[in-house]
Parts: sequence; structure tokens; C-alpha cells
Amino acid sequence: MDDADFSYSSIEKAIESIVSRIDQPLQHFATEAISKNNGNGFTTDLADVVLNSTYLVPLVQEKNFRSKITEIAQELNPLGVTIEVGGPWPPYHFVDIDMDDFPKSISTEMPV
Repeated sequence: MDDADFSYSSIEKAIESIVSRIDQPLQHFATEAISKNNGNGFTTDLADVVLNSTYLVPLVQEKNFRSKITEIAQELNPLGVTIEVGGPWPPYHFVDIDMDDFPKSISTEMPV
């Protein structure tokens, strides 16, 4: 193994640790969670995004969820980690509808 392989491996392990430090505690407050990872260790084409997740959080847990995000962000800020949060949003990421079972409209070919 050359130095480049070792460095990349160390970086991957550090990223995995940071992702785990963010994701695992937040999942505690969610009834479901979805990670949008594209399989290369990063979540988007932007190499600086290491976690892109959606959490389905019951309204009664929202305050605790946001408090935990603040706590984690303060802990990881010295490492240069920034956490961005959006929402609340409709839970459309957690709906799975098989559109093949719906009749098609004759004029638009759209489900009716």
C-alpha cells in the first residue's frame, strides 16, 4: 500500500466516523430515515457533502431533534464540519407508490 492509498483510507475512516456521529443520534428521534448516498462514499457530486439524509420525525420529537442537531454541530464545528438543516417538509420521501397499479387516463396517459 502506498502513501496515497493510506491517506485515502484514513480520510474515508474519518468521514465514516463523522457521518456516524451525526446520523446515529438523529435516527433515535426519527421513525424512519433515508440516506441518499450514491455509493462512492459521498452523497452528491460535491465532495464536501458527506451526509445527505432525510428523517421522518414525529412532531413531539421535533424540539429534541433540533436540539441534538445543535449539540452535534457545536461538537463538530472545530473540525470544520457544517450541518445544514431544512424543513419540516412533507414526508414524500417515505411514500412508496407503485404507479403500475393505477388506471391510465386515455387522453394524457397519466394516472387518474
